[in-house]
Amino acid sequence: MYQQDPLTTVDLVTLLPAFRAYNIQDVPDGLALAHIITGAREFMVRSGCYTYEYLTDFVGGARRYDLDIPTGFEVGHVKTPVYPTNDAGDTPRFPYRVVSATPTSVTISGAPSTTIPNGIVLRATLVPVTGGCLVPTDTFNKYNNAFIRYALWQLMSMPKEKWSSPQMAKTNYLQYNILVSRARGEADTTATNGLMAIGRGYF
Repeated sequence: MYQQDPLTTVDLVTLLPAFRAYNIQDVPDGLALAHIITGAREFMVRSGCYTYEYLTDFVGGARRYDLDIPTGFEVGHVKTPVYPTNDAGDTPRFPYRVVSATPTSVTISGAPSTTIPNGIVLRATLVPVTGGCLVPTDTFNKYNNAFIRYALWQLMSMPKEKWSSPQMAKTNYLQYNILVSRARGEADTTATNGLMAIGRGYF
């Protein structure tokens, strides 16, 4: 249950043709891509749509655990750790909680007196690093329109530009937020309940 599949990714530059299909004129590719990238990160932060799981030894006396984050990503949120599911299919109650976290590590409130092999599951929602162009393939396939909607909203809100359109900006803003809400609702509850935010700007 806790074996994490290898992470495959898609480069957001591949969304430029789909962005151009919305007939927004004269926006330089670099500017469009920058807003698509920001949109992907903000979407993943707000929705918690991508969860990574780590099954590791519950080390005696150890409270701090470094997370093996895939290149190009960082932790957006962490959830209170759990014990692995037992043979009966139940997850025993975990007596500890997260007390602090960074984009690459987590500290919990207690530890066993002796090491329990494969005795703890750490869950984190991942987001692209600031300016990162890669997103998980599944996330891209399901939600890439949200990244475009974010870019359209931001660009069309710019005053005195050839592509300015306050009314269309509002439309894309509403569509983006609908997609965020939908993704949050679709996310596994283990990934979206009881989360601790990491860093400034996360909800």
